[in-house]
Amino acid sequence: MSHQEIAIPYNSNLQKALFIVTCLFSPIWAVLAPIATCLCVVTLALGGSIGVLSGLLSSNFSFSEFLLGMGLAGGSMLAYILLFLTIVYFGMVSFFVFGENKITLNDKGIIFPGIFLFTLGFRREQRWENLTSIQLLSTASETKLVLSFNSNTKATLKIKSKNAAELEQLLLALEVWAKPHIQDPIFLTRLEELHNDRISQGETSFTTIWENEVNRRFSSTAFVPLDPGHKLQGNRLTVTQQMAFGGLSAIYLAQNRETELVILKESVIADLAGEKADEAHRFFEREARLLMKLNHDRIARVMDYFVENGRSYLVLEYRRGRDLRHIVKNDGPLSESKMVDWALQITDLLSYIHSADPPIIHRDLTPDNLICHDDILTLIDFGAANEYLGTATGTLVGKQAYISPEQFRGRASLASDIYALGCTMFFLVTGHDPEPLTCSSPREFFAEQKDQQGTEISEGIDKLIQECTAFAVEDRLKTAKEVKQKLVDIKEQNEKRSAIETK
Repeated sequence: MSHQEIAIPYNSNLQKALFIVTCLFSPIWAVLAPIATCLCVVTLALGGSIGVLSGLLSSNFSFSEFLLGMGLAGGSMLAYILLFLTIVYFGMVSFFVFGENKITLNDKGIIFPGIFLFTLGFRREQRWENLTSIQLLSTASETKLVLSFNSNTKATLKIKSKNAAELEQLLLALEVWAKPHIQDPIFLTRLEELHNDRISQGETSFTTIWENEVNRRFSSTAFVPLDPGHKLQGNRLTVTQQMAFGGLSAIYLAQNRETELVILKESVIADLAGEKADEAHRFFEREARLLMKLNHDRIARVMDYFVENGRSYLVLEYRRGRDLRHIVKNDGPLSESKMVDWALQITDLLSYIHSADPPIIHRDLTPDNLICHDDILTLIDFGAANEYLGTATGTLVGKQAYISPEQFRGRASLASDIYALGCTMFFLVTGHDPEPLTCSSPREFFAEQKDQQGTEISEGIDKLIQECTAFAVEDRLKTAKEVKQKLVDIKEQNEKRSAIETK
């Protein structure tokens, strides 16, 4: 698994002053101290020689007095030598400590500049698990980030307002790697403002650090799926075929008591124990119970759930049909009218699960989890196990191109399913997955590809997909019913246009 690391310049007036002082005194520490040490040694040697000669020429020479004198002189010279060596040592340490002016962050923790050595109990490197809180305080001239750690130490980072790019990079890094500890609403609001500012300026908020972190979280693992013939639940379930697997998840076709076919969704928790594992299992069980209450003729029924050998399972009703990804890959992108018909069916499914009590967030709405049989779409899988894995391990399982920005941060909402719906519509008319964590536009995509097929996409559909995949939640369409109404309007407009052209 790859690790991303970034270094952000940190400009502190106090650190600059201490570094300047260190540089000014470096000639004394690095040159004069060794010279003084040599002079001490020479003086000791000369003093001893003179003492010996004086004693030999004196009639009252006493060897014991000579040794005592040499001992006192040697002790004094040794003290001077240690003093000068200490000065040299602290001078060199000061040079390296106060010369370090970068904040280094990675998935393990954060390394502060040397100026924080004293406020952090002489531990500049702090791990994320030791972080207890993050606070953000803003003024017209600067922004202060206060990071508190469980050792009763804290560090206050001061970023000048003119260094907005550095502040954004720092906040995004904290959001990605320290998000379990982010609870301050002011901090979260500031993050949203930064994202919105970038979008209003025509810039993407999907920065390099996010891209690398997404790739890291979706990186492959040593997960080994079950082989056909493997039995579970005391021989009640028998795996007959591997259908899909990757990351920490797999989907199988299985036989239930040798009488009916079912879909078995498997998710693996590795190296997990204690309260974290218990919390993740409780989450999974709660989600599974909610899914089992759903009763819709176009949603594959969740029949059972269980945990066995450290792996969690959902047992789902088997439905026949081809998934939408397979259809598009084999038959090509859909026409706009066909896509609208299918999208209307998807909005009905989302409206149903969103109106449940409590509302259910699908979390994994993709072309892979929708199948078509006789032009009727069926929802065959849910993201409950994926969310379970994310809660426990920090690993995202699924298609990253369909995950909304807020779900990537661990705060999935009903709007996250609207984002995935927009991404799915984009895929159906283009035949390509959208760029992760961005606002999608089919017409722009085809324009970049210099493909005339983009002219077949109406402005209405293009705008609708953009409204569904808006980066900020507040800019996105709010409900599946709202999306359905816009689809109905577009369909009516297209039919009227088609009727006029026919005449």
